[in-house]
Amino acid sequence: MSKAVRKILSGLKLVTINVVVLWVLLNIVGYGVAKHHFSVLKNRYETGVVANNIFLEKVFRTNLASIRPLPQYVGTYDTLTYYWNTPGTFNLAVFDTDYTVRHNIHGLRVQKNASSNARMPNVAILGDSHAYGIGVNNETTYASMLAEQGFPVSLVACSSFGTAREVMKTKALCEAGIIDTPEVVVVHYCSNDLSENEAFVANNFTLKKKSEASFHENFLRDRYEITFSEVYDKLPVYMSLPLFFRGMSNKVAYLFSQSRFTYFTHPSSIESLEREVVEHTIDNVFSDVMAYMLEDSLFSDVKQLVILNAMSPAHHSKAEIQQEESMLTASASDLQKRFPNVNVSTLFIPEAEQSECYFIMDDHTNVEGHAWYAEALKQRIQNHTKQ
Repeated sequence: MSKAVRKILSGLKLVTINVVVLWVLLNIVGYGVAKHHFSVLKNRYETGVVANNIFLEKVFRTNLASIRPLPQYVGTYDTLTYYWNTPGTFNLAVFDTDYTVRHNIHGLRVQKNASSNARMPNVAILGDSHAYGIGVNNETTYASMLAEQGFPVSLVACSSFGTAREVMKTKALCEAGIIDTPEVVVVHYCSNDLSENEAFVANNFTLKKKSEASFHENFLRDRYEITFSEVYDKLPVYMSLPLFFRGMSNKVAYLFSQSRFTYFTHPSSIESLEREVVEHTIDNVFSDVMAYMLEDSLFSDVKQLVILNAMSPAHHSKAEIQQEESMLTASASDLQKRFPNVNVSTLFIPEAEQSECYFIMDDHTNVEGHAWYAEALKQRIQNHTKQ
């Protein structure tokens, strides 16, 4: 065997040894990180303890998005919107905190109708879990804080609703005389509203109807088992081994630990409204849904529309937040042109205050954020009312 061949073989052997050592080291690191994150999750959902310090917290936050926490809301089948808030009192949780919700007999978390001598304008707040107040008690939602300031407020919000269902539910509640027809409408927009809004517009401003059997099959399953290997699998590829070694790494993780725990959740497989290909852009689809509401004679008293944005800086980049705010600003401008008698504006938490106004582990607004919205909305509504 020539000297050159021996040198090549020696080099290949060294490379092979290094690759194997790296593979083992990465497995050990990935295993340790996954074990730590699994322990944090298990302690939270079995003992209620929220960890003060989490190693590689940003990685954990990313993974937590696919390992949903305890039930965030309680739903009942609804013939119009597929589901709606169940009347009653419930103790719920997000990762950061436990909280209590109370829904009245109409499923509304906040409802304060106007008295005969009220001078404040009627306010309807529309939204999904962000307006609803995931993670905070009833009295610390911004809707409730506004009501405490004397505003007649109806909070028409339910987790995972898009703008379309929010509008249709508001319309139904007004028609039934359950809530006052609003003079001020606040819409808390979330980026995942897009597909529902597209389908709604494409379907001639009609919601897709779904059966109660479908609801019970897809919505009411509430137990989910998390295993250690699932947490390991959700680590970034460089922690649970790159490329073709990852599958082997997962098997190693599974063999070494089959720890598991069960927590309660609503599954991510909830049947969604069908998304159809339409020619609308993201901004004018939202505008079209809001225009559908404002064109209805039922909402002829609306004099002010305020659009909020739901994007946590812990879960979205600065560029993503700015892009969403630009879209909503453009939508507000479009709506202002179409409805000159309605004062249309946007209200966004300043960048400097965003991190203080959202939970760290969950992407919803915390108590401080709700207080910020309540005060800002109060000023915005009062200033317009005085004009």
